[in-house]
Amino acid sequence: MDEKISIIVPVYNVEVYLEECINSLIHQTYLNIDIILIDDGSSDSSGEICDKYKKIDNRIQVVHKKNGGVSSARNAGLSLVNTKYISFVDPDDYVSEQFIEKLYNSLIENSADIAVCNFFTIKGKNIFEEKEIRDKNLNQEEALRLLVKDEIMSSYLWNKLFKRELFDNLQFDIGYRYEDIRIMHKLFLKAKRVVMVGNPLYYYRIRMDSITNSTLLNNSKELIDALEERCNDLKGTIYFSDSCMTEMLQIRRILLEILICCEHKEEFYYENMQTLKKLFRINYREINVLQRIKFILFFKFPQFYAKYLYVGGKNE
Repeated sequence: MDEKISIIVPVYNVEVYLEECINSLIHQTYLNIDIILIDDGSSDSSGEICDKYKKIDNRIQVVHKKNGGVSSARNAGLSLVNTKYISFVDPDDYVSEQFIEKLYNSLIENSADIAVCNFFTIKGKNIFEEKEIRDKNLNQEEALRLLVKDEIMSSYLWNKLFKRELFDNLQFDIGYRYEDIRIMHKLFLKAKRVVMVGNPLYYYRIRMDSITNSTLLNNSKELIDALEERCNDLKGTIYFSDSCMTEMLQIRRILLEILICCEHKEEFYYENMQTLKKLFRINYREINVLQRIKFILFFKFPQFYAKYLYVGGKNE
């Protein structure tokens, strides 16, 4: 008999998108699921929509709680899980009908602890495939190297199926953004095998009013903190150098975007430049000559670099 799988959906003020999300879950081809909707103190009709669907489908559980943020909502969902496998879906996204079935079958067939699928990105009316990945069965080292390099393995929580036991003694950090970056490497360190599914089974919606796309200046410091925390956690492991290099490229990109796009950014820039210089010193021997030159130019002539050498949005 197929194992029951729990799907946690943290819900907050998403009345425009929520029905599409829930409909995609109740129509999964894999039927043995629990859908846990955590209404995190919504002030719109999201809570009522959750209650409506609970009456329609007895696989749905609804919890209404005081607003505490997405990490608090996910932790509340984790506390209710009594199944062997677990997945997370964001309430403004939706999934393919075969999302759970394909991830579960791949996880079982490959004796894996985590299954990861490709995904589509929705921007306005446009939908496109974000990354081209192929079916792969990875050991822990292979998977972690891909994760910290942020190439074909992302830290997103929502395009994955996990063994529930990976979350033993782990919770999402409350009060922080980029909670997926803060926890994903910890989950991968506990996983013996990770399987990648090339099919795009998840539809990720980019919203201008969502947490990950609000004001660049307000969010960037927390993103840098999350990246630095991951790098510190991996210190002393074989993944440290790759992690540092990824953080350096990300931080440089963030600082360049802020130099180009934001006003009143000087204090932020100089404060976080110190983080980047520290990582540069730590990882100096692992950086190729071309990147060393680029970093040194950026440190000495940031405005020149931003104007003439930066190709926006890419780790150049």
